[in-house]
Amino acid sequence: MNLAYDTDVAHSTISPFVKVARIPELLNLVLEHLPKRALVKLAATCHLLFEPSVAMLWSTGGNDLLRAMVDLLPSDVVMHGGEGSIRRPGERFGCPTKHELRRIHLYGRFVRDLQLFYSVEWHVLDSLRMPHHFSLESPILPNLRSLRITYGSDNILLAQILLCPSVCHLYLTGCADVRDDPPAMPVLALLERLPERCPNLETFVIDWNGYWTDAENASIAQALRHLPRLHTVDIEYAAFTDSIVESLLELPCLRRGKMDEFSFREDAPSKASVHQAIGSKSFDALKNLDCYCSLAICSVISSHCPVLEHLALNSETLPSLDEVAQFAETLRSRGQLRSLSMHMQPFFASEVWECLKPLSALPIQSFTLLCCWERSAALYNDQAFRLFSSWNDLKSLDVTLPSSKEGRTPDLSTLTFLFEHCPKLLQLNLTDVWDGSSSEQSWDACRSKLTKITVCKPHISISRFAKFLSVVCPDVHVLGFTDADQINEYLKIVQCALAAEKRRRT
Repeated sequence: MNLAYDTDVAHSTISPFVKVARIPELLNLVLEHLPKRALVKLAATCHLLFEPSVAMLWSTGGNDLLRAMVDLLPSDVVMHGGEGSIRRPGERFGCPTKHELRRIHLYGRFVRDLQLFYSVEWHVLDSLRMPHHFSLESPILPNLRSLRITYGSDNILLAQILLCPSVCHLYLTGCADVRDDPPAMPVLALLERLPERCPNLETFVIDWNGYWTDAENASIAQALRHLPRLHTVDIEYAAFTDSIVESLLELPCLRRGKMDEFSFREDAPSKASVHQAIGSKSFDALKNLDCYCSLAICSVISSHCPVLEHLALNSETLPSLDEVAQFAETLRSRGQLRSLSMHMQPFFASEVWECLKPLSALPIQSFTLLCCWERSAALYNDQAFRLFSSWNDLKSLDVTLPSSKEGRTPDLSTLTFLFEHCPKLLQLNLTDVWDGSSSEQSWDACRSKLTKITVCKPHISISRFAKFLSVVCPDVHVLGFTDADQINEYLKIVQCALAAEKRRRT
């Protein structure tokens, strides 16, 4: 019923609730606030409310949802073993008919998101195998969009049953089960069938808490080659092999990629091997890259990402100054990087900031640098803030800088300089803040939109720091140290006073 064009709506005999029920958006707002018990009763009232109520109950779930599906099967088809009973694979009463599987297919079509965070019960797996084998032409969950499942032989076998062409997002996480013998066999079988069972897969996350074998790495690379619609790939705790790089290059829609490479593994690739694997190709659509690799390898990959906007690098190897300079120059040549996160090993600050100067030409909006420093490096913190201040569009800054009594930076004048050159800055995380020699008169000319500042060790009196923030950025919330709450209370008083002054003027 279209209410907008109903000329006789005033004389209609249709109740107001039915009119609301025919508008899915309004009905969902009502159903979201109802408990499960009420939804079950509501689904039994009429055909109009059955599908919306059942969809709200069954669209998202976990292991409890699978147990509920098993309960839909007739009791004379699947035998549930009681306490102390000995269960054997395939132990059941007779074979199900198409009519007996009707209920499980009726409710299974409503499941959209399935999250299995712990191992599935054995009798649940055995029970779900049966309707799968007797209705191969019709998937158990035909409209399943997202499947998140943990490692384990039973769970991997269950995933092979549930996967279907409608699945677009697949997350395989967790740790290997030591009881699996051999543990790789279920995973290899799943990866082998993945392109056939999920040809429309868009997101593929595989994160086992353990090391991958050569056979598993090869299976990952082979599966990626036959999933052309993938736009997000997250491969962790796997060797960053050349074959995986070559497979990722064949994905035309790849926009987000996360890859690991352990430098202490014998099969870890070198800069030359990665460069050879990529060749003249490029990741044409890749915008987000998260690498656990050396700075040199990251430079090679970044040089083949023409539209790269977000880069996160985690490296445990100590880079040379030439590698740092090459890395910065590579990113500058891309010209579109907006977010840069670097978790690095210690290196000398004086030469490093000079090598990172090319980054000043980029439209950086978020910058994170976490690493350890030598105390003498604190003398060059001013160079770091000159680099940060060159990013006019900077919105978030999270840096761990060296601290020493000789350096005493950043101080309040340094923050004033940063706020003046980065007017869009909203979040700031620093290790230390010093007082310095800035006068209170110089604060009046500086205004910042900063909403959150985190400082671990403020080397400044609480009253002076609070007064500085109340003048420069009165809307900020302070975190990180013991007396932060005192400053926040002071800022609330200042905000109330400013609001009262504004009302008085108007």
